[in-house]
Amino acid sequence: MDKEKKQMYSARVSQANASELVVITYEIIEDCITEAQESLTAELEGRKEEALKGIFEQEVERARKLLNELMGSLDYSYEISKELLSLYRYADKELAAAQFQKKSEPLGHAKKVLSILKKGFAKIAEEDSRGPVMENTQKLYAGLTYGKHSLNEVFVNADEANRGFRA
Repeated sequence: MDKEKKQMYSARVSQANASELVVITYEIIEDCITEAQESLTAELEGRKEEALKGIFEQEVERARKLLNELMGSLDYSYEISKELLSLYRYADKELAAAQFQKKSEPLGHAKKVLSILKKGFAKIAEEDSRGPVMENTQKLYAGLTYGKHSLNEVFVNADEANRGFRA
């Protein structure tokens, strides 16, 4: 995952409520799977430079760790958690198979299941009116400015005076 994506996800996480965090986690997993697929394709086609950029094993392992976070955060007082756990286990099994067999097909299976779950959680997140999980974070306002030969992104911290420890 490149630096820009990490910054984008970091900004979204700092402003997200609990439901949105689950959706963001699904999106990161999908990105990891996509990068793993691209890396594997490049490796199989003999394009070593591109294969090294994605590093197949690293991206699959990152996706599995995030999936384990989703499994660990399930609340088993709800019946649906058991169903979600079985889907997460299936996706993890497919990711493990892809990792050890170095095949793209199991990655596609896992991505398909997680994509469907992401759509469901995205609908839930739209209706979730709770505030951000992280309190006292800076609000981010972004804009673009045009330079002579460049396009610059600018962030303004609206609540900078309200951040930090208050004695």
